[in-house]
Amino acid sequence: MAQSSMAMLLIVAAHIRISWSSCLQEAIPLERRKNLIRNGTSQPLGIWNVYGQKFQVDTPVAVFQILVEEVLGYNVFVDSRGTGNMAHAFYALAGCEQPENAQNQSCTGRPTKHHVSMALHLSNNISARHFDKVQRMKMGGMLEDLGSVGFVSQSGIQISSSTLQRGRESSDPLFLDDFRSYDSRFHSPERFFQDFRDIDKNLLLPCRAWDTDPEMPFYFNATGDAEGFNVNFSRAECFGGGDGRWWLAPSCRSNRRCLPCITGSSDGKWAIYPVEIMQKAAIWRMPLALGVAHYNGSSAFKELVMTYRDVLFMFWAPSVEFIEISPVFVRFPNFNFTQWYNGIMASTRQGEYPRHVVSNELMAMAPDARVMLQRMKLSSEDLNRMMLRSYSLYAMDPCFSCAAWNGACAWLENNRNVWMPWIPQKTACFAGQGMYDAPQLQNLEIRVDFGYP
Repeated sequence: MAQSSMAMLLIVAAHIRISWSSCLQEAIPLERRKNLIRNGTSQPLGIWNVYGQKFQVDTPVAVFQILVEEVLGYNVFVDSRGTGNMAHAFYALAGCEQPENAQNQSCTGRPTKHHVSMALHLSNNISARHFDKVQRMKMGGMLEDLGSVGFVSQSGIQISSSTLQRGRESSDPLFLDDFRSYDSRFHSPERFFQDFRDIDKNLLLPCRAWDTDPEMPFYFNATGDAEGFNVNFSRAECFGGGDGRWWLAPSCRSNRRCLPCITGSSDGKWAIYPVEIMQKAAIWRMPLALGVAHYNGSSAFKELVMTYRDVLFMFWAPSVEFIEISPVFVRFPNFNFTQWYNGIMASTRQGEYPRHVVSNELMAMAPDARVMLQRMKLSSEDLNRMMLRSYSLYAMDPCFSCAAWNGACAWLENNRNVWMPWIPQKTACFAGQGMYDAPQLQNLEIRVDFGYP
C-alpha cells in the first residue's frame, strides 16, 4: 500500500513544473511591493515559522506568503526556526530580541520584526502559560489570536500499517489498532514489536534530561503508581539507573516484556505528551516502554520510527511525515471531557484547531493582511492536497521550502473560489481608517461618493 502510494506520487511529480518566481498571473511585480512602516521604520512583514520542515505548517505559510506578496503587495520574509516551540513564537511576536533564550528573552519593548505565526497549538499548559505571560507585558496585550487555521489536528499513539497487518494475519491474531488488544492480562502484543532493548539508545534522551512537566503529578493521581517516579514526583523513573532511557509501564516492569513507544520532544527537553502515554499504559495495562527522542522535528525521531518501524509512536494528523509506512491511530475510548478535566487521560485526546497568532502591531501596519489571515481557513482536504503535492516535489528535489511553495502555488491556481473571498476589498475601511477625497479636500461618508456601490 505504501509503495503504490509512493509510485503514484512520483508519477504525479513528473508532471509538476517547479518554479520559484511568481505564482499568480496577476501577481504584483516585485518592484511595486512595499514594506510595513511603523514609527518611521521600514521592514517586510515577518512570519515566524515554528517548524520549518513540516508540510502541514509550511504549506499554509506559503499560501499566506504568496497572497500577501502577490495580491496585497507587501514584501515578506519567512523565519523558519525548526524548534517546534510555541513559546518562542509568542516572544518573537512580542519583539523580544532572544525569543529562544529560556532564561532571558530580552523583551525591551522594541518593535517586532515578526508579525505572524501560523498553526500554533495553544491548548497545552506550557503554551497557555507563556501566551498569558507575554500578554501581561503590555496593557491590552502584545498578541492577538485570529482564530483557527480551519482544519483539526489530532494527536495520538500511532502504528505502522505493516505492523498492524502482521498482527491481523497471525495464527493468533490481534487487532493492534484497538487498545484492548494490548491488555497484558489476556494478550502478548509485544511479539509483533521490536525489542525496546535493541533500539539505539543514543537517539533517546536520558530520563534525567526530561524537563519537569507540570502534568507529571496527574500520573500518580490517576494510577497510584509511585514506582514510576523519582523521589520528588517531577520526572519519570526510568529503567537503567541515572542514564536510563526507558520508562517501563507497571504491567511489564518486572518481566521486561515491553514494547517500545516513542515520543518526541519540543526544543530538545519537553517531552511530547508523556503523561498521556504513561496513563494509558497503566490504566489499560499496556506493556509499554516509553522513550523520548531528541526534538520532534529532528532526524532522530523520524530515524527511530523509520528504522525500527515495529514501534508505537506519538504523532499527529494531518501529516505526510511518515507516509511511507501509512500509520494509523490506536483507537481508545472516545474523548471524555470530565476525565480530562480532572487530569485522567485514558480516553482519546480531543482534536485541536491550530491557531493564527499575530503581533498586535499588525492591525496598524497591514490591516488588510490581518483581515485576510483572519478569513483564511483551510479544510483537511485542502491541506492534504497541498501536502501530497509538496511531498512529491520534495521526493524529486530535496528543497523543502521550494516544495512547500510550489505545492501551495498549485493549490492557489486551482482553488480561486476558496481563497478569493479571503481578500479584503481595496476600498475597505479598517479600524482607525477612512476614505478621503483629495481633490475635494473632504472625508467621504459613504462609498458611493467615491464611485463604488
